[in-house]
Amino acid sequence: MLKTEKYAVDRVTSFDVEIAPAPPGKKLPLVVVVHGNLGLGAPFGTSLRNFTEELASLGFVAALPTYYKGGIGNIMDADIKGKLPILTAAINHLSSRADVDASRLGLVGFSLGGGISMAYINSVPAGKVRDRKS
Repeated sequence: MLKTEKYAVDRVTSFDVEIAPAPPGKKLPLVVVVHGNLGLGAPFGTSLRNFTEELASLGFVAALPTYYKGGIGNIMDADIKGKLPILTAAINHLSSRADVDASRLGLVGFSLGGGISMAYINSVPAGKVRDRKS
């Protein structure tokens, strides 16, 4: 079951993040699922939550942050650069959790979330996030 927390982007802006935490006493790799411009409502919200829980069942702390107030998206939104500080704030918040091994971070982005994830990867020093080739 996902638990909801708030994470702060700045002093006045915060968003929800849904988390499938590690069992007590464990430190696990973190996988952040980044949704697209339709947010966490219909038609994809349930599927994204289920996917986040599936990742947790595989041995990860899995998290699904939103970058829209109330999780309700905007189909016309294509602003990747403007979402980068929001994703960074979510990752920083999640990395500070006692159950997260912050040295092991994975990102899974869907639609606009894929672009935001790639922008994050391009913005951090090499080695913090790695591209895994199949």
